[in-house]
Formats: sequence, structure tokens, C-alpha cells
Amino acid sequence: MSRTWRPVAAVSACYAAGMAANTVPTPLYPLYQQRDRFGVSTATLVYGVYAVGVLASLLLAGRVSDRAGRRPVLVVSVVVQALGVAAFVLWPGLAGLLIARVLSGLAVGLLTPAASAFLADLYAGAGRDRAARTGTAANFGGLAAGPLMSGVLAQWGPAPLVLPYLVYAALLALGLGGLRLAPDVRPMSNGWRYRPQRPAVPESGRAVFWAAVWGNLLAFAVLGLYVGMTPAVLAAIGRGGSPALTGAAVFAVLAAGTATQLSSAWLRRTRPVVPSLVLLWCGLALGTVAVWASELVTFLIGGVLCGGGAGLLFKVSVAAGTAQAEDGRDRAGVLATLFLAAYVGMSIPVIGLGVATQHIGARIALTGFAALAAGVLACVAPGLLRGHAPDERR
Repeated sequence: MSRTWRPVAAVSACYAAGMAANTVPTPLYPLYQQRDRFGVSTATLVYGVYAVGVLASLLLAGRVSDRAGRRPVLVVSVVVQALGVAAFVLWPGLAGLLIARVLSGLAVGLLTPAASAFLADLYAGAGRDRAARTGTAANFGGLAAGPLMSGVLAQWGPAPLVLPYLVYAALLALGLGGLRLAPDVRPMSNGWRYRPQRPAVPESGRAVFWAAVWGNLLAFAVLGLYVGMTPAVLAAIGRGGSPALTGAAVFAVLAAGTATQLSSAWLRRTRPVVPSLVLLWCGLALGTVAVWASELVTFLIGGVLCGGGAGLLFKVSVAAGTAQAEDGRDRAGVLATLFLAAYVGMSIPVIGLGVATQHIGARIALTGFAALAAGVLACVAPGLLRGHAPDERR
């Protein structure tokens, strides 16, 4: 491992910087609403259209790094992400926001399976759990850092709709430069030609794999509630209008997910699915109470519990799902399927929630969402428990 720490750090930094694209705009949505004069449902559409790019990228190129090499795919991802940043800054108006979000989604769809598979390659022989822990920490760490950075800069810096993206562009450039420290351990296959590829489903262990898919979808659906709807929720309880507060609230949720992934060693002799579900149920309950009682502290506590539970469930699901690609040939394809489920969960329900908020109010819509999510978690809990991978207990 002493020889691989620099490549691991370089890939992780690029991974985290790329993932921040999802959440950098979150504290800025109220400012966009004021500038472009659109409501909550349109704001959630801007948030959710990101999924269009992610899904298209995963479906068309989710397995490309298995054949074309890991590093070239990461470089292309950073370039596409830079185009998204340019659209945010240079193309004002709703159309520019939608294009920028789609480009960001395309970049992340390229990034997530390639970066996760790259880390698994670098950690070969050191255990899948170490690769999964590093990858999911970079994933959630980037998601958490994005809103905190943009919220602080928008609150106290000049040009609140420009400065956060300039700083983010600098971070992308650093991540791109750092890839020089990561030699590709899976170079382009001889004679390979691109063709559209479906996300992979492993031949063996399909029960475990589909349990992992459901785990990802549900974990990110709950995260989407907090990442996509926090500005609207804070406005509903009378605490809206502060980009810094919005960014800090989203950061707390996602940082809790990062923390549970990094400190889950004490769960190795247990089934981590159980505490993850308990955290999610408790967090959803507290979030519902907070919305009706207009309690900011209760809302934040509920968000931290949900973030911690979702992070732990995501870690377990990714480790269990990728464990089925034993020989590594289709590792990126398997990861593409897992992330496909994750981004469907994180984006599509939030669009529906935003539309419902316009018609029945934020409190009723959020309560219905929380009840539905808790019920679905209860229905799939037995399958998730059966799908607990033995390697997680090592």
C-alpha cells in the first residue's frame, strides 16, 4: 500500500471534486428563483434534471473504463464538468441552468463507476472493504463539501452566482492535474471500439446484487429529500433565505453519511443494515415532526440521522454489489448499475415532491414522502438482510 497511496489520493481527490458538482448549486437555488422568477417545482426540476445526464451517461458509457482505461474516462469527466461550470456562469436563465445540470450529470455518470473501479484496482490484494470505504468516503465527502463551500461564498463573498463556480473550477483543475500521479492499472484493451453498453448484472449472486440495488435507491432517495428540498423546507419553517445556513444544513446531512462509512469498523461482527435502517427511520420521523413544528434544530438532527443511515446503507450496498464482480472484468459495469439506481432515487422522487409541494403544501408533501420511504424500507429490509455480504464482517 505504501506505493499506492499517491495514486489513491489523486483518484480520491478527483472523485470528490467531481461529485461536488451535484451539490454546489443547492444553496444557490433561492437566488436563482429570485433572478429567474420561478417557483419550487421548477427549482426541483432543475435539481432533478441532473439525473437525465447521469442516467444517459451510465447507460451509454457506464462500462467504458473497463475497456478504454480508467484515467482517460476520468479526464473526459473533468472536461465535461468544466463545460457545466461554464454554462452556470455564462448562460443566465432557466435554459442555462438546465443545460448546466445535464452536463454535470453526464460528467458524474462517467466519473462514479470509473473512479470507484480505479480505486478497487489500486487496492487489489488489500481487501474490497478498503476500496469501498475510500470510494464511498470520496463520493460523500465531495457531495458534503460542495454546498458548504458555495453557501459560505454566496453569503459573504462578491458575485454569489459566480464566485462559487470559479472556486469549484479551480478545484477541478487541481483534481485533473493530480491524475498524473495515478498511472492507469487497466489500460485500453487492444482493438477495443466503443459501442453502447448496458450496465452489467453479474451472473452469480444476483439476489445479493439486487438487494444492493434497492439499498442504493432507497439511501439516495432519502438523501435527495434533504439535498434537493432543504431550501424549500427552510423556507416553510421560516428559516429560508440564507445560503450559508442552507449549505451548512446539507453539509451536516452528507458529512454524517461520510462519518458512518469511515467509522463502521465496529459493525463488522454485526449486520450493518440494521443500524442503517434504524437511523433512517428515526431521521425521517424527526424530520416530519420538525416540518410541522417549525423546529430548525429538530430538522437538522433528523437530517444528520438520515445522512448517517443512508451513508452506511450505501457503503454496504456498494461493497455487496461489487463483490459479485469477482474477476474485475465487469466491475465498472456493475458499479454503473448500482449508481444508476442511486441517482434515480436521488433525483426522480424529488421532482415529484416539488410538484406535490406546489399543490398540497410542503408539510403534507414531505410527510407523505417520509411515510412512503419508511414503508418501502420496511418492505425491503428482509431482502437487504439476506443480501448482507459476508465480506462486510471481515
